[in-house]
Amino acid sequence: MIKQKKIRQLYIVAIILIFVAFMCRQVDLLLSDKDEYEVLISAIVLTIRNTIHISLMVLWCVSLYNRIINKRARKHVMIGGMLLLFWILARICKNDFTFSKSETIGRYLWYSYYISMVLIPLIGFYIVNYIDKPRDYRTPLWQRLLLIPAFLLIIGVFTNDLHQWVFSFPEGIEYFDDVYEYEFLYVITLSWMILLGGYFVVMLIKKSRVPESREMQSLPAVIFGFAVIFWIMYCTRLITCDITTVDCAIIVLLIESAIQCNMLPSNNNYIEVLSASTIAAKIVDNDYNKKIVSATAADFSIEQIKAAEKEKLKIGNHLINTRKIVGGYVVWQEDITEISELLENLQDTKAQLGEEYDLLQAELSVKERRVKVDEQNKLYDEIAKEVSSQLKLLSKMLNEAETNESRRDELMAKICVIGSYIKRRGNLLLLGERNSFVNSQELEFSLRETLENLKLVGVYTALNSKCEGEIRLKYIVSAYDLCEKYIELLLDNITAMMISFTVQNGSIKMVIQIGLENTVDENIIKDITVKYAEVDCEVQDEGIIVTVNIEKVEKEEF
Repeated sequence: MIKQKKIRQLYIVAIILIFVAFMCRQVDLLLSDKDEYEVLISAIVLTIRNTIHISLMVLWCVSLYNRIINKRARKHVMIGGMLLLFWILARICKNDFTFSKSETIGRYLWYSYYISMVLIPLIGFYIVNYIDKPRDYRTPLWQRLLLIPAFLLIIGVFTNDLHQWVFSFPEGIEYFDDVYEYEFLYVITLSWMILLGGYFVVMLIKKSRVPESREMQSLPAVIFGFAVIFWIMYCTRLITCDITTVDCAIIVLLIESAIQCNMLPSNNNYIEVLSASTIAAKIVDNDYNKKIVSATAADFSIEQIKAAEKEKLKIGNHLINTRKIVGGYVVWQEDITEISELLENLQDTKAQLGEEYDLLQAELSVKERRVKVDEQNKLYDEIAKEVSSQLKLLSKMLNEAETNESRRDELMAKICVIGSYIKRRGNLLLLGERNSFVNSQELEFSLRETLENLKLVGVYTALNSKCEGEIRLKYIVSAYDLCEKYIELLLDNITAMMISFTVQNGSIKMVIQIGLENTVDENIIKDITVKYAEVDCEVQDEGIIVTVNIEKVEKEEF
Protein backbone atom coordinates (compact mmCIF):
# COMPACT_ATOMS: atom_id res chain seq x y z
CA MET A 1 0.00 0.00 0.00
CA ILE A 2 2.86 2.35 0.77
CA LYS A 3 4.42 1.62 -2.61
CA GLN A 4 1.13 2.20 -4.46
CA LYS A 5 0.72 5.48 -2.61
CA LYS A 6 4.22 6.58 -3.67
CA ILE A 7 3.46 5.65 -7.28
CA ARG A 8 0.26 7.69 -7.24
CA GLN A 9 2.16 10.61 -5.77
CA LEU A 10 4.74 10.41 -8.54
CA TYR A 11 1.98 10.34 -11.19
CA ILE A 12 0.35 13.40 -9.62
CA VAL A 13 3.66 15.27 -9.56
CA ALA A 14 4.29 14.33 -13.22
CA ILE A 15 0.80 15.49 -14.26
CA ILE A 16 1.27 18.77 -12.42
CA LEU A 17 4.62 19.36 -14.11
CA ILE A 18 3.15 18.53 -17.53
CA PHE A 19 0.32 20.98 -16.85
CA VAL A 20 2.86 23.63 -15.84
CA ALA A 21 4.76 23.00 -19.09
CA PHE A 22 1.48 23.30 -21.04
CA MET A 23 0.65 26.59 -19.36
CA CYS A 24 4.15 27.87 -20.12
CA ARG A 25 3.50 27.20 -23.81
CA GLN A 26 0.17 28.96 -23.65
CA VAL A 27 1.80 31.98 -22.02
CA ASP A 28 4.41 32.06 -24.78
CA LEU A 29 1.67 31.92 -27.45
CA LEU A 30 -0.14 34.86 -25.85
CA LEU A 31 2.97 36.98 -26.12
CA SER A 32 2.44 37.78 -29.81
CA ASP A 33 3.96 41.27 -29.92
CA LYS A 34 7.09 40.63 -28.00
CA ASP A 35 8.87 43.72 -26.63
CA GLU A 36 11.95 43.41 -24.46
CA TYR A 37 9.90 42.60 -21.37
CA GLU A 38 7.81 39.97 -23.17
CA VAL A 39 10.94 38.43 -24.72
CA LEU A 40 12.35 37.90 -21.24
CA ILE A 41 9.12 36.34 -20.01
CA SER A 42 8.99 34.12 -23.13
CA ALA A 43 12.56 32.95 -22.56
CA ILE A 44 11.77 32.11 -18.93
CA VAL A 45 8.59 30.15 -19.62
CA LEU A 46 10.20 28.28 -22.54
CA THR A 47 13.17 27.39 -20.35
CA ILE A 48 10.86 26.09 -17.64
CA ARG A 49 8.85 24.11 -20.21
CA ASN A 50 11.89 22.57 -21.87
CA THR A 51 13.49 21.75 -18.51
CA ILE A 52 10.34 19.99 -17.39
CA HIS A 53 10.10 17.97 -20.63
CA ILE A 54 13.75 16.92 -20.62
CA SER A 55 13.84 16.19 -16.89
CA LEU A 56 10.71 14.06 -16.97
CA MET A 57 12.01 12.12 -19.98
CA VAL A 58 15.43 11.50 -18.38
CA LEU A 59 13.87 10.39 -15.08
CA TRP A 60 11.49 8.09 -16.93
CA CYS A 61 14.39 6.50 -18.83
CA VAL A 62 16.25 5.94 -15.55
CA SER A 63 13.15 4.31 -14.04
CA LEU A 64 12.86 2.04 -17.10
CA TYR A 65 16.45 0.90 -16.64
CA ASN A 66 15.72 -0.02 -13.02
CA ARG A 67 12.37 -1.70 -13.68
CA ILE A 68 12.73 -3.83 -16.83
CA ILE A 69 13.95 -7.37 -16.02
CA ASN A 70 15.13 -8.80 -19.34
CA LYS A 71 18.49 -7.31 -20.30
CA ARG A 72 17.89 -7.29 -24.05
CA ALA A 73 14.34 -5.96 -23.67
CA ARG A 74 15.73 -3.30 -21.32
CA LYS A 75 18.30 -2.34 -23.95
CA HIS A 76 15.58 -1.85 -26.55
CA VAL A 77 13.40 0.13 -24.12
CA MET A 78 16.36 2.40 -23.31
CA ILE A 79 16.98 2.93 -27.03
CA GLY A 80 13.34 3.95 -27.36
CA GLY A 81 13.72 6.35 -24.44
CA MET A 82 16.82 7.90 -26.00
CA LEU A 83 14.95 8.36 -29.30
CA LEU A 84 12.15 10.16 -27.45
CA LEU A 85 14.70 12.41 -25.76
CA PHE A 86 16.32 13.10 -29.13
CA TRP A 87 12.90 13.98 -30.57
CA ILE A 88 12.26 16.50 -27.79
CA LEU A 89 15.72 18.06 -28.19
CA ALA A 90 15.25 18.33 -31.96
CA ARG A 91 11.90 20.07 -31.40
CA ILE A 92 13.47 22.47 -28.89
CA CYS A 93 16.32 23.32 -31.28
CA LYS A 94 13.89 23.90 -34.18
CA ASN A 95 11.32 25.99 -32.36
CA ASP A 96 13.45 27.87 -29.82
CA PHE A 97 16.92 28.22 -31.33
CA THR A 98 16.28 29.01 -35.02
CA PHE A 99 15.79 32.70 -35.79
CA SER A 100 13.71 32.25 -38.95
CA LYS A 101 11.16 29.60 -39.88
CA SER A 102 12.53 29.55 -43.41
CA GLU A 103 16.03 28.47 -42.39
CA THR A 104 17.29 25.23 -43.92
CA ILE A 105 18.58 24.02 -40.55
CA GLY A 106 15.06 24.34 -39.16
CA ARG A 107 13.65 22.22 -41.96
CA TYR A 108 16.18 19.45 -41.41
CA LEU A 109 15.55 19.55 -37.67
CA TRP A 110 11.90 19.00 -38.61
CA TYR A 111 12.89 16.09 -40.83
CA SER A 112 14.95 14.66 -37.94
CA TYR A 113 11.69 14.10 -36.01
CA TYR A 114 11.08 11.14 -38.30
CA ILE A 115 14.18 9.35 -37.06
CA SER A 116 12.35 8.78 -33.79
CA MET A 117 8.89 8.48 -35.40
CA VAL A 118 10.04 5.65 -37.69
CA LEU A 119 12.36 3.78 -35.30
CA ILE A 120 10.31 3.88 -32.08
CA PRO A 121 7.44 1.70 -33.49
CA LEU A 122 10.08 -0.78 -34.70
CA ILE A 123 11.66 -0.79 -31.23
CA GLY A 124 8.21 -1.56 -29.81
CA PHE A 125 7.94 -4.45 -32.28
CA TYR A 126 11.22 -5.85 -30.93
CA ILE A 127 10.26 -5.30 -27.27
CA VAL A 128 6.94 -7.13 -27.44
CA ASN A 129 8.68 -10.20 -28.93
CA TYR A 130 10.77 -10.58 -25.75
CA ILE A 131 7.74 -11.04 -23.48
CA ASP A 132 7.29 -14.82 -23.75
CA LYS A 133 10.87 -15.68 -24.72
CA PRO A 134 13.70 -17.09 -22.56
CA ARG A 135 16.35 -14.78 -21.15
CA ASP A 136 18.89 -15.74 -23.82
CA TYR A 137 16.48 -15.03 -26.70
CA ARG A 138 17.96 -12.91 -29.47
CA THR A 139 16.09 -11.03 -32.18
CA PRO A 140 16.07 -13.27 -35.28
CA LEU A 141 17.69 -12.12 -38.52
CA TRP A 142 14.43 -11.58 -40.44
CA GLN A 143 13.26 -9.13 -37.75
CA ARG A 144 16.56 -7.27 -37.78
CA LEU A 145 16.15 -6.88 -41.55
CA LEU A 146 13.17 -4.59 -40.83
CA LEU A 147 15.78 -1.93 -40.11
CA ILE A 148 16.33 -1.70 -43.88
CA PRO A 149 12.84 -0.32 -44.76
CA ALA A 150 13.00 1.85 -41.63
CA PHE A 151 16.21 3.52 -42.78
CA LEU A 152 14.86 3.82 -46.32
CA LEU A 153 11.87 5.75 -44.95
CA ILE A 154 14.21 8.01 -42.95
CA ILE A 155 16.36 8.60 -46.02
CA GLY A 156 13.20 9.36 -48.00
CA VAL A 157 12.27 12.04 -45.46
CA PHE A 158 15.75 13.61 -45.39
CA THR A 159 15.87 13.77 -49.20
CA ASN A 160 12.43 15.34 -49.40
CA ASP A 161 13.91 18.59 -50.75
CA LEU A 162 14.88 16.71 -53.92
CA HIS A 163 11.63 14.85 -54.67
CA GLN A 164 8.96 16.16 -52.25
CA TRP A 165 7.37 12.71 -51.97
CA VAL A 166 6.79 13.17 -48.23
CA PHE A 167 5.85 16.84 -48.02
CA SER A 168 5.15 19.24 -50.84
CA PHE A 169 5.31 23.03 -50.51
CA PRO A 170 2.79 24.80 -52.80
CA GLU A 171 4.01 28.30 -51.87
CA GLY A 172 7.69 27.46 -51.92
CA ILE A 173 10.08 25.53 -49.74
CA GLU A 174 10.94 28.64 -47.71
CA TYR A 175 7.41 28.49 -46.25
CA PHE A 176 7.74 24.85 -45.22
CA ASP A 177 6.68 25.49 -41.65
CA ASP A 178 3.38 27.15 -42.53
CA VAL A 179 2.15 25.69 -45.82
CA TYR A 180 2.78 22.05 -46.73
CA GLU A 181 0.83 19.06 -47.94
CA TYR A 182 1.23 15.33 -47.26
CA GLU A 183 2.30 13.09 -50.14
CA PHE A 184 2.27 9.31 -50.71
CA LEU A 185 5.56 8.61 -48.88
CA TYR A 186 4.13 10.29 -45.78
CA VAL A 187 1.12 7.97 -46.00
CA ILE A 188 3.52 5.00 -46.14
CA THR A 189 5.47 6.33 -43.15
CA LEU A 190 2.29 6.92 -41.17
CA SER A 191 1.05 3.41 -42.07
CA TRP A 192 4.39 2.00 -40.88
CA MET A 193 3.93 3.69 -37.50
CA ILE A 194 0.28 2.67 -37.11
CA LEU A 195 0.85 -0.96 -38.17
CA LEU A 196 3.84 -1.52 -35.88
CA GLY A 197 2.14 0.35 -33.05
CA GLY A 198 -0.98 -1.76 -33.52
CA TYR A 199 1.13 -4.93 -33.54
CA PHE A 200 2.72 -3.81 -30.26
CA VAL A 201 -0.66 -3.33 -28.56
CA VAL A 202 -2.28 -6.49 -29.97
CA MET A 203 0.67 -8.71 -29.01
CA LEU A 204 0.80 -7.15 -25.54
CA ILE A 205 -2.78 -8.21 -24.89
CA LYS A 206 -2.39 -11.57 -26.61
CA LYS A 207 0.77 -12.57 -24.70
CA SER A 208 -0.45 -11.27 -21.34
CA ARG A 209 -0.67 -14.06 -18.74
CA VAL A 210 -1.46 -11.79 -15.80
CA PRO A 211 -4.92 -12.33 -14.29
CA GLU A 212 -5.83 -8.64 -14.37
CA SER A 213 -9.26 -7.27 -15.21
CA ARG A 214 -10.27 -6.82 -18.84
CA GLU A 215 -10.48 -3.06 -18.30
CA MET A 216 -6.87 -2.83 -17.16
CA GLN A 217 -5.60 -5.05 -19.99
CA SER A 218 -7.44 -2.91 -22.56
CA LEU A 219 -5.76 0.33 -21.36
CA PRO A 220 -2.89 0.17 -23.93
CA ALA A 221 -5.48 -0.44 -26.68
CA VAL A 222 -7.48 2.61 -25.54
CA ILE A 223 -4.36 4.78 -25.58
CA PHE A 224 -3.37 3.53 -29.02
CA GLY A 225 -6.89 4.12 -30.35
CA PHE A 226 -6.77 7.67 -29.02
CA ALA A 227 -3.37 8.14 -30.69
CA VAL A 228 -4.67 6.99 -34.09
CA ILE A 229 -7.66 9.33 -33.87
CA PHE A 230 -5.39 12.17 -32.80
CA TRP A 231 -2.96 11.61 -35.72
CA ILE A 232 -5.82 11.53 -38.22
CA MET A 233 -7.30 14.75 -36.81
CA TYR A 234 -3.88 16.40 -36.83
CA CYS A 235 -3.11 15.35 -40.41
CA THR A 236 -6.49 16.66 -41.55
CA ARG A 237 -5.73 19.88 -39.61
CA LEU A 238 -8.80 19.56 -37.43
CA ILE A 239 -6.59 20.28 -34.45
CA THR A 240 -3.28 22.05 -33.94
CA CYS A 241 -0.84 21.50 -31.12
CA ASP A 242 2.79 20.70 -30.29
CA ILE A 243 2.68 17.33 -32.07
CA THR A 244 6.10 16.28 -30.75
CA THR A 245 5.14 16.69 -27.10
CA VAL A 246 1.82 14.96 -27.57
CA ASP A 247 3.37 12.05 -29.51
CA CYS A 248 6.08 11.57 -26.85
CA ALA A 249 3.41 11.65 -24.13
CA ILE A 250 1.32 9.04 -25.99
CA ILE A 251 4.32 6.72 -26.40
CA VAL A 252 5.30 7.11 -22.74
CA LEU A 253 1.69 6.41 -21.66
CA LEU A 254 1.54 3.36 -23.93
CA ILE A 255 4.71 1.77 -22.51
CA GLU A 256 3.96 2.81 -18.93
CA SER A 257 0.41 1.41 -19.10
CA ALA A 258 1.83 -1.91 -20.34
CA ILE A 259 4.25 -1.96 -17.39
CA GLN A 260 1.63 -1.01 -14.80
CA CYS A 261 -0.81 -3.61 -16.19
CA ASN A 262 2.00 -6.19 -15.82
CA MET A 263 2.01 -6.88 -19.55
CA LEU A 264 5.68 -5.96 -19.77
CA PRO A 265 7.69 -7.92 -17.13
CA SER A 266 9.17 -5.48 -14.63
CA ASN A 267 10.29 -5.21 -11.04
CA ASN A 268 6.86 -4.07 -9.89
CA ASN A 269 5.15 -5.64 -6.87
CA TYR A 270 8.22 -7.56 -5.75
CA ILE A 271 7.65 -6.49 -2.17
CA GLU A 272 4.09 -7.81 -2.20
CA VAL A 273 5.18 -11.03 -3.86
CA LEU A 274 7.89 -11.68 -1.25
CA SER A 275 5.62 -10.74 1.65
CA ALA A 276 2.94 -13.20 0.54
CA SER A 277 5.43 -15.87 -0.52
CA THR A 278 5.77 -19.22 1.22
CA ILE A 279 9.56 -18.84 0.92
CA ALA A 280 10.98 -18.22 4.38
CA ALA A 281 13.18 -15.19 3.63
CA LYS A 282 13.77 -11.61 4.57
CA ILE A 283 15.89 -8.69 3.39
CA VAL A 284 17.89 -6.60 5.85
CA ASP A 285 20.02 -3.50 5.38
CA ASN A 286 23.76 -3.26 6.07
CA ASP A 287 23.01 -2.79 9.78
CA TYR A 288 20.85 -5.94 9.76
CA ASN A 289 17.60 -4.03 10.22
CA LYS A 290 14.58 -5.79 8.69
CA LYS A 291 13.21 -4.22 5.50
CA ILE A 292 11.10 -6.90 3.79
CA VAL A 293 9.93 -10.10 5.48
CA SER A 294 7.96 -13.00 4.03
CA ALA A 295 5.00 -14.43 5.89
CA THR A 296 6.84 -17.66 6.83
CA ALA A 297 10.25 -16.20 7.70
CA ALA A 298 11.66 -16.96 11.13
CA ASP A 299 13.12 -14.27 13.35
CA PHE A 300 16.90 -14.69 12.95
CA SER A 301 19.24 -12.92 15.32
CA ILE A 302 22.03 -10.67 14.08
CA GLU A 303 24.61 -13.19 15.36
CA GLN A 304 22.96 -15.98 13.37
CA ILE A 305 22.93 -13.87 10.19
CA LYS A 306 26.62 -13.02 10.62
CA ALA A 307 27.47 -16.67 11.24
CA ALA A 308 25.53 -17.70 8.12
CA GLU A 309 27.62 -15.26 6.04
CA LYS A 310 30.63 -17.55 6.38
CA GLU A 311 28.86 -20.88 5.90
CA LYS A 312 25.39 -22.37 6.11
CA LEU A 313 24.14 -22.40 9.70
CA LYS A 314 22.12 -25.42 10.85
CA ILE A 315 19.48 -24.81 13.52
CA GLY A 316 17.44 -27.90 14.22
CA ASN A 317 16.00 -29.08 10.94
CA HIS A 318 16.66 -25.77 9.19
CA LEU A 319 19.60 -24.30 7.29
CA ILE A 320 20.14 -20.53 7.44
CA ASN A 321 21.67 -18.94 4.31
CA THR A 322 22.90 -15.39 3.83
CA ARG A 323 23.97 -13.58 0.66
CA LYS A 324 25.20 -10.03 0.21
CA ILE A 325 23.09 -7.81 -2.05
CA VAL A 326 23.23 -4.12 -2.88
CA GLY A 327 22.38 -2.20 0.29
CA GLY A 328 22.18 -5.17 2.62
CA TYR A 329 21.63 -8.93 2.80
CA VAL A 330 19.03 -11.51 1.86
CA VAL A 331 18.52 -14.19 4.50
CA TRP A 332 16.51 -17.35 3.92
CA GLN A 333 15.98 -20.68 5.61
CA GLU A 334 15.66 -24.14 4.13
CA ASP A 335 13.59 -26.84 5.79
CA ILE A 336 15.72 -29.97 5.77
CA THR A 337 13.39 -32.18 7.83
CA GLU A 338 12.78 -34.56 4.96
CA ILE A 339 16.48 -34.54 4.07
CA SER A 340 17.38 -35.36 7.70
CA GLU A 341 14.93 -38.25 7.69
CA LEU A 342 16.33 -39.46 4.39
CA LEU A 343 19.87 -39.25 5.79
CA GLU A 344 18.86 -41.34 8.80
CA ASN A 345 17.26 -43.90 6.53
CA LEU A 346 20.37 -43.87 4.38
CA GLN A 347 22.55 -44.44 7.43
CA ASP A 348 20.43 -47.44 8.45
CA THR A 349 20.47 -48.74 4.91
CA LYS A 350 24.23 -48.17 4.75
CA ALA A 351 24.76 -50.18 7.93
CA GLN A 352 22.56 -52.98 6.63
CA LEU A 353 24.28 -52.96 3.27
CA GLY A 354 27.66 -52.91 5.03
CA GLU A 355 26.80 -56.15 6.82
CA GLU A 356 25.55 -57.71 3.61
CA TYR A 357 28.67 -56.45 1.85
CA ASP A 358 30.93 -58.09 4.43
CA LEU A 359 29.06 -61.38 3.99
CA LEU A 360 29.29 -61.12 0.22
CA GLN A 361 32.99 -60.30 0.47
CA ALA A 362 33.58 -63.35 2.67
CA GLU A 363 31.56 -65.53 0.32
CA LEU A 364 33.38 -64.10 -2.69
CA SER A 365 36.74 -64.67 -1.01
CA VAL A 366 35.86 -68.31 -0.37
CA LYS A 367 34.74 -68.70 -3.99
CA GLU A 368 37.93 -67.03 -5.24
CA ARG A 369 40.09 -69.37 -3.15
CA ARG A 370 38.07 -72.33 -4.38
CA VAL A 371 38.41 -71.24 -7.99
CA LYS A 372 42.11 -70.61 -7.48
CA VAL A 373 42.60 -74.07 -5.99
CA ASP A 374 40.58 -75.62 -8.81
CA GLU A 375 42.64 -73.76 -11.38
CA GLN A 376 45.86 -74.81 -9.69
CA ASN A 377 44.72 -78.43 -9.54
CA LYS A 378 43.68 -78.26 -13.15
CA LEU A 379 47.07 -76.82 -14.09
CA TYR A 380 48.92 -79.42 -12.04
CA ASP A 381 46.90 -82.17 -13.68
CA GLU A 382 47.75 -80.77 -17.09
CA ILE A 383 51.45 -80.57 -16.23
CA ALA A 384 51.37 -84.14 -14.93
CA LYS A 385 49.66 -85.23 -18.12
CA GLU A 386 52.21 -83.50 -20.33
CA VAL A 387 55.21 -85.06 -18.51
CA SER A 388 53.60 -88.37 -17.56
CA SER A 389 56.15 -90.44 -19.47
CA GLN A 390 59.03 -88.59 -17.81
CA LEU A 391 57.42 -89.03 -14.40
CA LYS A 392 57.20 -92.77 -14.99
CA LEU A 393 60.84 -92.86 -16.12
CA LEU A 394 61.81 -90.79 -13.08
CA SER A 395 59.95 -93.14 -10.75
CA LYS A 396 61.64 -96.17 -12.33
CA MET A 397 65.10 -94.61 -11.89
CA LEU A 398 64.39 -93.71 -8.25
CA ASN A 399 63.31 -97.22 -7.46
CA GLU A 400 66.41 -98.66 -9.11
CA ALA A 401 68.66 -96.16 -7.29
CA GLU A 402 67.30 -97.36 -3.95
CA THR A 403 68.12 -101.01 -4.73
CA ASN A 404 71.28 -100.68 -6.82
CA GLU A 405 73.97 -98.85 -4.86
CA SER A 406 76.64 -99.40 -7.54
CA ARG A 407 74.67 -97.38 -10.07
CA ARG A 408 73.19 -94.87 -7.61
CA ASP A 409 75.40 -91.95 -8.61
CA GLU A 410 74.87 -92.60 -12.30
CA LEU A 411 71.08 -92.88 -11.83
CA MET A 412 70.90 -89.73 -9.70
CA ALA A 413 72.69 -87.81 -12.47
CA LYS A 414 70.21 -89.10 -15.01
CA ILE A 415 67.36 -88.23 -12.62
CA CYS A 416 68.66 -84.63 -12.58
CA VAL A 417 68.52 -84.55 -16.39
CA ILE A 418 64.94 -85.83 -16.47
CA GLY A 419 63.98 -83.60 -13.52
CA SER A 420 65.31 -80.48 -15.24
CA TYR A 421 63.05 -81.22 -18.21
CA ILE A 422 60.01 -81.71 -15.98
CA LYS A 423 60.75 -78.43 -14.22
CA ARG A 424 61.27 -76.44 -17.42
CA ARG A 425 58.31 -78.07 -19.14
CA GLY A 426 56.05 -77.10 -16.25
CA ASN A 427 57.43 -73.56 -16.33
CA LEU A 428 56.59 -73.25 -20.04
CA LEU A 429 53.08 -74.51 -19.38
CA LEU A 430 52.61 -71.87 -16.66
CA LEU A 431 53.79 -69.16 -19.05
CA GLY A 432 51.25 -70.36 -21.61
CA GLU A 433 48.41 -69.72 -19.16
CA ARG A 434 49.07 -65.97 -19.34
CA ASN A 435 50.04 -65.47 -22.97
CA SER A 436 50.42 -67.48 -26.14
CA PHE A 437 53.57 -65.51 -27.04
CA VAL A 438 56.73 -65.56 -24.89
CA ASN A 439 60.26 -64.24 -25.12
CA SER A 440 62.32 -66.44 -27.47
CA GLN A 441 65.06 -66.68 -24.80
CA GLU A 442 62.84 -69.09 -22.86
CA LEU A 443 64.03 -71.81 -25.29
CA GLU A 444 67.65 -70.93 -24.56
CA PHE A 445 67.05 -71.05 -20.77
CA SER A 446 65.36 -74.44 -20.98
CA LEU A 447 68.02 -76.05 -23.23
CA ARG A 448 70.89 -74.56 -21.21
CA GLU A 449 69.58 -76.04 -17.95
CA THR A 450 69.11 -79.45 -19.56
CA LEU A 451 72.64 -79.43 -21.07
CA GLU A 452 74.12 -78.35 -17.72
CA ASN A 453 72.53 -81.38 -16.08
CA LEU A 454 73.82 -83.63 -18.88
CA LYS A 455 77.33 -82.79 -17.76
CA LEU A 456 76.55 -84.69 -14.55
CA VAL A 457 76.42 -87.91 -16.55
CA GLY A 458 79.73 -87.16 -18.29
CA VAL A 459 78.35 -85.70 -21.51
CA TYR A 460 80.23 -82.89 -23.19
CA THR A 461 77.72 -80.14 -24.07
CA ALA A 462 77.73 -76.88 -25.97
CA LEU A 463 75.00 -74.37 -26.81
CA ASN A 464 75.07 -71.66 -29.45
CA SER A 465 71.94 -69.52 -29.77
CA LYS A 466 70.59 -66.32 -31.29
CA CYS A 467 67.19 -65.20 -30.01
CA GLU A 468 65.19 -62.22 -31.32
CA GLY A 469 61.80 -60.97 -30.17
CA GLU A 470 58.83 -63.09 -29.14
CA ILE A 471 57.60 -66.38 -30.53
CA ARG A 472 54.64 -68.65 -30.04
CA LEU A 473 55.06 -70.80 -26.96
CA LYS A 474 53.97 -73.96 -28.78
CA TYR A 475 56.97 -73.62 -31.14
CA ILE A 476 59.37 -73.48 -28.19
CA VAL A 477 57.62 -76.51 -26.62
CA SER A 478 57.99 -78.48 -29.88
CA ALA A 479 61.72 -77.72 -30.17
CA TYR A 480 62.34 -78.49 -26.48
CA ASP A 481 60.32 -81.72 -26.58
CA LEU A 482 62.28 -82.86 -29.64
CA CYS A 483 65.60 -82.39 -27.86
CA GLU A 484 64.26 -84.23 -24.80
CA LYS A 485 63.14 -87.21 -26.91
CA TYR A 486 66.67 -87.63 -28.32
CA ILE A 487 68.16 -87.30 -24.85
CA GLU A 488 65.83 -89.87 -23.26
CA LEU A 489 66.29 -92.32 -26.15
CA LEU A 490 70.09 -92.03 -26.26
CA LEU A 491 70.88 -91.14 -22.65
CA ASP A 492 72.97 -94.27 -22.03
CA ASN A 493 74.85 -93.83 -25.31
CA ILE A 494 75.58 -90.05 -25.46
CA THR A 495 79.12 -88.79 -25.19
CA ALA A 496 78.60 -85.26 -26.45
CA MET A 497 75.69 -82.98 -27.40
CA MET A 498 75.94 -79.63 -29.15
CA ILE A 499 72.90 -77.53 -30.02
CA SER A 500 72.91 -74.50 -32.30
CA PHE A 501 69.66 -72.63 -33.01
CA THR A 502 68.30 -69.32 -34.22
CA VAL A 503 64.93 -67.75 -33.37
CA GLN A 504 63.99 -65.02 -35.82
CA ASN A 505 60.71 -63.66 -37.24
CA GLY A 506 58.66 -66.18 -35.26
CA SER A 507 60.52 -69.24 -36.67
CA ILE A 508 63.11 -71.64 -35.24
CA LYS A 509 66.04 -73.18 -37.08
CA MET A 510 68.01 -75.69 -35.03
CA VAL A 511 70.89 -78.13 -35.54
CA ILE A 512 71.50 -80.90 -32.94
CA GLN A 513 74.79 -82.80 -33.02
CA ILE A 514 74.94 -85.89 -30.78
CA GLY A 515 78.11 -87.93 -30.24
CA LEU A 516 77.51 -91.62 -29.46
CA GLU A 517 79.61 -94.46 -28.07
CA ASN A 518 77.84 -97.04 -30.21
CA THR A 519 75.90 -96.85 -33.40
CA VAL A 520 72.12 -96.88 -33.28
CA ASP A 521 69.37 -98.19 -35.49
CA GLU A 522 68.61 -95.57 -38.09
CA ASN A 523 64.92 -96.51 -38.19
CA ILE A 524 64.49 -95.87 -34.46
CA ILE A 525 66.06 -92.39 -34.78
CA LYS A 526 63.99 -91.40 -37.78
CA ASP A 527 60.74 -92.24 -35.98
CA ILE A 528 61.24 -89.27 -33.61
CA THR A 529 58.94 -86.41 -34.65
CA VAL A 530 57.09 -83.49 -32.97
CA LYS A 531 54.25 -81.24 -33.95
CA TYR A 532 54.95 -78.09 -36.05
CA ALA A 533 58.57 -79.21 -36.79
CA GLU A 534 60.23 -80.48 -39.95
CA VAL A 535 62.94 -82.93 -38.78
CA ASP A 536 65.81 -84.28 -40.87
CA CYS A 537 68.06 -86.83 -39.11
CA GLU A 538 71.40 -87.97 -40.58
CA VAL A 539 73.08 -90.98 -38.92
CA GLN A 540 76.89 -91.04 -39.05
CA ASP A 541 79.58 -93.42 -37.73
CA GLU A 542 80.09 -91.69 -34.39
CA GLY A 543 76.84 -89.83 -33.95
CA ILE A 544 73.85 -88.21 -35.53
CA ILE A 545 73.02 -84.73 -36.87
CA VAL A 546 69.43 -83.51 -36.58
CA THR A 547 68.20 -80.51 -38.52
CA VAL A 548 65.00 -78.93 -37.21
CA ASN A 549 62.94 -76.28 -38.97
CA ILE A 550 59.84 -74.73 -37.33
CA GLU A 551 58.45 -72.16 -39.69
CA LYS A 552 55.99 -69.43 -38.73
CA VAL A 553 52.59 -70.13 -40.26
CA GLU A 554 50.85 -66.91 -41.43
CA LYS A 555 47.27 -68.21 -41.04
CA GLU A 556 46.73 -70.54 -38.10
CA GLU A 557 43.63 -71.67 -36.29
CA PHE A 558 43.82 -71.14 -32.58
